Amino acid sequence: MKLTELTRGALLLAALLTAGCTNPEKTKSGLAKADFETTVNGLRTSLYTLTNASGAEV
Repeated sequence: MKLTELTRGALLLAALLTAGCTNPEKTKSGLAKADFETTVNGLRTSLYTLTNASGAEV
């Protein structure tokens, strides 16, 4: 069966959306970004991490 470019694109998009829904973005230390997203005094917050060349994360 030969897939058209549109079908391939749709399959790729579905795979990416499914992977994104089942695997939340986490840092190397296991923190989930979604756990830190909230609103404080009307401003949105987010999780930021710094990682050095050796892999240490803060």
